[in-house]
Amino acid sequence: MCCCSDVRPYGVGFFWKVLGQVINILGPVLQYIESIQTATRSQFLASDEGEQAKPAISTYRLYCIAEIAAAVNYEIPIVVKSGEVEKNIDGNFRYNQEGSETMLGNLQYMVDAESSTCTSPEDTVREMNIIQEMVGGVKHVNNVVAGVVAGALQSIKWNINEGNDFF
Repeated sequence: MCCCSDVRPYGVGFFWKVLGQVINILGPVLQYIESIQTATRSQFLASDEGEQAKPAISTYRLYCIAEIAAAVNYEIPIVVKSGEVEKNIDGNFRYNQEGSETMLGNLQYMVDAESSTCTSPEDTVREMNIIQEMVGGVKHVNNVVAGVVAGALQSIKWNINEGNDFF
């Protein structure tokens, strides 16, 4: 889902392997997110289906939220990839961005660090502590991540696909 690694100054590794720095918002999320209407986002997230979907939604994965915010804070370029990977006839891969505009349009309003989790409770506590210590705290981090998603949405709306056509 979200291909991230640690970007804190003391962190392990430095970020996404494809095209330098990449966040992958891939196909599994499309089936959950692309058809959600604005008025039903909170209802969806409160439903059983929404709870099951959260682990696949990058904006509800605390690791991803912390890493995106850290990248912005350290001025590390971020490329958001959305859609599904497809293999072309010539054997190259590309992203099919069908549904991405709607998906990102919803995701920009679905960032909530406080209700996000990591795979282990210890990691959740550690990452939340890091987020709370960032300038502006949780609210600022939520806004930063929402801004990154909103920027990706505008990129798709205006057909600015630099780096989206190949790996």
